[in-house]
Amino acid sequence: MNDAQLMQKIRNEMGDYIAGAVEGTPFPPALVAALVANESSGQANLQRFEPAVFAELARVITLQKTNYAPAGCKKPLAQTDLMPHVWPQTLVGSTGKSSEVFTFPQGVQALQNLATSYGPTQIMGWHSIEFGYPLGDLPNLQRHFDRAVELLAWFGERYEMMESSLSETEFATAIFHCWNTGSPVAPTYDPDYVAHGLARMALYGETTAETAAD
Repeated sequence: MNDAQLMQKIRNEMGDYIAGAVEGTPFPPALVAALVANESSGQANLQRFEPAVFAELARVITLQKTNYAPAGCKKPLAQTDLMPHVWPQTLVGSTGKSSEVFTFPQGVQALQNLATSYGPTQIMGWHSIEFGYPLGDLPNLQRHFDRAVELLAWFGERYEMMESSLSETEFATAIFHCWNTGSPVAPTYDPDYVAHGLARMALYGETTAETAAD
């Protein structure tokens, strides 16, 4: 599948979700679609475990480190932030009864879930804590793009890009850097990440929703 076909696939399968999520925001659908292409190649259910993130979160849980605060994070995550999601003392169900405390394997799995990236734009699970939404929103296609735009808006606010005089290309470039590194100026892990994103934005603009019925 070439890039033109990939962007058409994303338009067909996710275009409505993307358009709904960006409505009323400064983020064009093509930008979000390009993030999808860069991050997951259009795989809606993709999940990727990040061992290095798991290790960092584990260091916070065991108090070997004060908090987890990668570049661009909204809120540094301390042990007190992580523990209710990794090792809750009680879990209250719909009946109001409390279930047993997590077992060790459940706690490890919960921590692994926070160190996993989810969905079309590969949002890390730990973002659910700092933004205060259910982790289950991330693999849910109907909610994923709302959460992606929420994170984009935070980057825009954090780095004062919303009211700046950046051109469309400069704005998109800064966003691609943020999504990949947490900073609008840090070098991307893939040196071609931004170039691919900009090219895919242009290709998305050439797609049409009607093609989905062909």
